[in-house]
Amino acid sequence: MILAIVGTIITEWDDGIKICDEILKDSGTIDGVVQKLVLIVQDFGFEGYLVNIENKLKDRDVPYMIEFLSKLTKSLKNISESNLVIW
Repeated sequence: MILAIVGTIITEWDDGIKICDEILKDSGTIDGVVQKLVLIVQDFGFEGYLVNIENKLKDRDVPYMIEFLSKLTKSLKNISESNLVIW
């Protein structure tokens, strides 16, 4: 059995919409958030993230969410191929 310790990124309800708006504002903001999340993985020694979005995304945010998940996955895989992102 393989076990992985992952952090959780969760957004819910109206506050979740606001958080997603902030994180997914533009590519530069996404880059900054990804960098911080990678540092957290390195500092605490876990293997990735569970991304749990329980609020609606605005139509304009969908491509940015894909970009965010892609960049987060790529950045974590650069640290260790066994790192993962679950969405």
